[in-house]
Amino acid sequence: MALAAAFAPLAAAAPYHEDGRAGIRFPIPFAKFEEKSGAQVTALVLADPRVKIPPGIELTSGVYDASGSPFIVVWKKDERQPPTQKQLVDLAGATPLLRRFLPWAKGLPEDLSFDAGLLRGTGSLKATAPLKGRATMQITKEGEVFVGLFYKEAYEAALLDRASEGLAVLPGHGLRYADLAPGGLSLRGMIAWTGALLTCGSAAALVTLRRRRAAPGRS
Repeated sequence: MALAAAFAPLAAAAPYHEDGRAGIRFPIPFAKFEEKSGAQVTALVLADPRVKIPPGIELTSGVYDASGSPFIVVWKKDERQPPTQKQLVDLAGATPLLRRFLPWAKGLPEDLSFDAGLLRGTGSLKATAPLKGRATMQITKEGEVFVGLFYKEAYEAALLDRASEGLAVLPGHGLRYADLAPGGLSLRGMIAWTGALLTCGSAAALVTLRRRRAAPGRS
């Protein structure tokens, strides 16, 4: 029994999809699949007239189940400068409501669960019916990279977890939390600043109104 087990064939390692343009690689969660270039994925996505690619977004590659669904699309959003540590801490701790006060969180999943230390988060995507969507976001030197899974059946949502568990940033693209600037207005500070600004604006408007009423020739 032990001898037979020693010579038993080893289980094949899961194949990996590597995207040099996005700077990441991850295990492919499909048994049979087809990898596609950024140009091929873009053509497939735009074949649906209901879909528009937002400005600043570049589709870089994809992996499709042999049947065509589910499938994974990789895209990136270049940023002029990396986020600060404070911004990421706020993003990790913000509720969907408070996240609306974070300008750098615009376009991110509302239910994003983010780990500031890993610079990574996962959340749901808005997809055209009958598809559903989930995505893992990884912050790299170039900006935000997304691995988006689009599927039809509820049980297929777990396929993103399998891909994300082995997600790795390629050499030269990595970014550490410690490398980021610590500055940035905190979420509470931003809300307080916004409230103070609105209060000052209201007070200034009230003073102006009183002055106009008190001016000579006015009733």
